[in-house]
Amino acid sequence: MYNKKQSIRKLTEKEEAWIKEFFKASGNASEAAQRIYGGSSGSSRVKGFRRVKKFEPILVDIQQRGLDKMECQGISGVKFYLRNLERKSEEH
Repeated sequence: MYNKKQSIRKLTEKEEAWIKEFFKASGNASEAAQRIYGGSSGSSRVKGFRRVKKFEPILVDIQQRGLDKMECQGISGVKFYLRNLERKSEEH
């Protein structure tokens, strides 16, 4: 599980895509999982639930800062946040 206090690891492309899709789908984890991973509706619900639990600190932080509603010069606030996480993981 991802924990902000533990060492930060780089997210995979699919994980990043799921987080972005999660906010595009208005917080619907199953819909985001269906779009990114495919599969049946049952498997999408399970994948979505697991992703929410795994990335809960990231999702909560993005929502608290209001980055899910922010866009500047064509770059979404979510993408900006994820790039900062990637930069921090490379520093460690």
